[in-house]
Amino acid sequence: MGWKAAALLVENRTTADIVREIDVFRPGSREVEMVEAWYELAVAQIGAWAVFFSGGKRHPDLIATLSKDTRVFAFDLNSVYTSYGFDYFVDGRCVRSAHYTERECVRSEGPMLAAERKLKVPKWGHDDDWVLAVMHRVIGVGAGDLEEATYTVLEP
Repeated sequence: MGWKAAALLVENRTTADIVREIDVFRPGSREVEMVEAWYELAVAQIGAWAVFFSGGKRHPDLIATLSKDTRVFAFDLNSVYTSYGFDYFVDGRCVRSAHYTERECVRSEGPMLAAERKLKVPKWGHDDDWVLAVMHRVIGVGAGDLEEATYTVLEP
């Protein structure tokens, strides 16, 4: 059985900012750990970064909107389709988008980030660890930070 996760992290914003932008959901009373947050609409604050797990779905319009005057790092990880990738936005524009499926690059926009060049790609291809390692090098938030956070599930 596989899994999938999609999230975006927004610098210098709060979870309330993300909820306000979504506008159809509100924070509920249920709190979960990261593995459960993958399958929910859930938010957490990790230092200066607001995190939004989006139930395994990408939200490119939300990324573009939230990245105005700041940075957003979004990732999607899907073990079922062996699909892993990220989008990095700065001030409303995509600086880098890199997505891989079954070891093949299916989307590449912008120049490769220094973090990508410095990280060795596993022999089996790009994976979740690689994507999260890129994120850690680019924004300073890593897999461990995501795992330690407590997420509030959003409700309609």
